[in-house]
Amino acid sequence: MIFYFSGCGNTRWVAQQIAAFQNERLIFIPEVIDGDCAFILQDDEKIGFLFPVYSWAQPKIITDFIRRLKLDNYHGQYLFMVCTCGDDVGLTRQVFTSSIAYRGWHVDSAFSIQMPNTYVCLPGFNIDTPERAADKLQKSVGRLQYINEQVFQKVSGKYDVVQGSMPWTKTRIIQPFFQRFFIDDKRFHTNEKCIGCEICERSCPLGNIRLTDGRPVWFHHCTMCLGCYHHCPTHAIEFGQQTANTGQYVYPEK
Repeated sequence: MIFYFSGCGNTRWVAQQIAAFQNERLIFIPEVIDGDCAFILQDDEKIGFLFPVYSWAQPKIITDFIRRLKLDNYHGQYLFMVCTCGDDVGLTRQVFTSSIAYRGWHVDSAFSIQMPNTYVCLPGFNIDTPERAADKLQKSVGRLQYINEQVFQKVSGKYDVVQGSMPWTKTRIIQPFFQRFFIDDKRFHTNEKCIGCEICERSCPLGNIRLTDGRPVWFHHCTMCLGCYHHCPTHAIEFGQQTANTGQYVYPEK
């Protein structure tokens, strides 16, 4: 059973590949989080959580989902985490492990996999160059194969993540500040390029966008995945003044 969240497609691709290789069910968290979140595990079923890293920790939707999740027939089945990141993950693995331990479950392994950058909402942030993005995508294939092999063999105690420099500072100090002040959709707006195509509405995994008089309106339960910004075909969505000259990226579907 693979639970995943994705906004721009990187983690969706990883989740699809892992679910197919492991022959496990694939569940998109936003589609089930408003229900009873109850699932019956098979005796030999693996449990995977896949998500992008937001400011060196798991997105709030992952924390909320774990708190609500009910795993009937859990008796220590193999449980693993895979997070996608632009560069490094800080103490994401530790944050996730604590969330899981609070429910009485155990994390057997954790992995990170570099994918092209998507965060563009602060000064100095932008997507990767085409060359850098292509290099990450190429390397992700081999990395994913390695992760699949480890999970298939149910390797335990394998915590293979790239923490990066100053992980404690990033996750314990910067991330809470970011969560409090920068997870906010009030600065999203559209420019004159908006054509009212509704792609932003359809691409929002949380259903946070509705078109009103042909323009998108954000309803303030945003997780800042930036799916709306990156999927916009005319680059009409902006975040304050920060994204006027930044690029767009979605996972390139073959």
